[in-house]
Amino acid sequence: MDFQIGRMIFNVLLLAILLAGGVQGDGNSTKNSKDEEALLKAEAAIRETLLKDYDKRAMPTMNTKVTIIEISIQDIKMREVDQVMEVSTRLSMLWDDPRLVWELNKHMDVGFLGMDPETIWTPDLAVYNGASQTHVPRSSMPMIVYPDDGTILYTSPYKFQFSCVMDLTYWPHDSHHCILRLGSWVHQGHMLDLFLKDNKVETDIPVALTSNGHNISAAEWTIESTSVRREESHYPCCHEPLVTILMDFVVKRNAPIYAWTVKLPVGCLSVLTVLLFLLPPTAGEKMILGGLCLISNLVYIAYASFVISHAPSHSPLIIKLIGQQVILVTMSLIVSSFIVKIARDPRSHGVPFFVKKALVILSYPLCLGNYRNLLTYSSHTYEYTSKSEELDLEDGPAKEDERRRLSMDGCEWLLLAAVLDRIALFLYTAICLISLIRYNSVL
Repeated sequence: MDFQIGRMIFNVLLLAILLAGGVQGDGNSTKNSKDEEALLKAEAAIRETLLKDYDKRAMPTMNTKVTIIEISIQDIKMREVDQVMEVSTRLSMLWDDPRLVWELNKHMDVGFLGMDPETIWTPDLAVYNGASQTHVPRSSMPMIVYPDDGTILYTSPYKFQFSCVMDLTYWPHDSHHCILRLGSWVHQGHMLDLFLKDNKVETDIPVALTSNGHNISAAEWTIESTSVRREESHYPCCHEPLVTILMDFVVKRNAPIYAWTVKLPVGCLSVLTVLLFLLPPTAGEKMILGGLCLISNLVYIAYASFVISHAPSHSPLIIKLIGQQVILVTMSLIVSSFIVKIARDPRSHGVPFFVKKALVILSYPLCLGNYRNLLTYSSHTYEYTSKSEELDLEDGPAKEDERRRLSMDGCEWLLLAAVLDRIALFLYTAICLISLIRYNSVL
């Protein structure tokens, strides 16, 4: 009985505690709700009072100072066809507007206020070398106003598009130095002065890595270096200085795919043309292979000119290399046609004796022992058959003798064609090696 009475008393006390806590909680929530409503009304009253007679077209003071406290790079792109660089940044600026001051003790200690940038004055910054129709960057992000001195903190993302002359000489290993010129479009330095907190530019480009540490978010362009500086310029028309903020970007192309689609075919086509001179001088396939090499080079130069942007003042070295390769293939095809003609045309006489002697000598360093042995064998056979058939008066042996003599003459012309073919091979190989060494910076 006593146990049941004690249990009932405990339950009543617990219920009373819970009810008391609930009542107190409802009171706190009601109080917090009232405080929030009062704070919102105070902010609305401050905003209405500040903007009542506010002229957003008028400068805060006759000598307004704007300090750029942060420049953060989010992304970067290059439009090679238009010679334009696109930079996505986060820009933070700070300036004072005495018209936006209020007393904390009279407005519930409101320590800051969010303002629409379309309702108050903002610096008329413009990109002097802008490439878009709207040079003045605009943003709808809200700004923060502090009450003490009317200090305004404005942090907003921008996308700057500005001209950058690109040097594609060493494409696809090219790097470019681009400068963004930012300043006031209307006011001189005495009225609107720009300052920098420091000369650093932060890079905040997101990176995505695979499980093995491979970067799969790498863009085509990598930032080598960035800097920012303040510059004052004077012009004959005006005594006041023109203040400009200069942002320097040095970017380098990072496109490994070009190693397979551009650089590798150049080497393969050069090696393929060498096979043109390795075929026998009498082989008609030399013309077929030469024609295929020429067509392949023409198709490839059309592809390369499509991939590589057209530079107005210079030509990329890799395009010059491909053009030189087309010229070499054309000359090789002409030389091969001449060599095939020498080797296959019928001849009524052999080469002069001094030429034949020179050909035999050249056959040693040119590694043409088979053709030299063929000529020597034909000559010995002709001498032997002539001596053995001196007493034979029939017409048959005379015709056979003429056939053997013509065969020996043909071997002499064949040796001449082989020597020319081998010399052309060495010349073409030497020119290709020199070209590859000369253009090694783009391969």
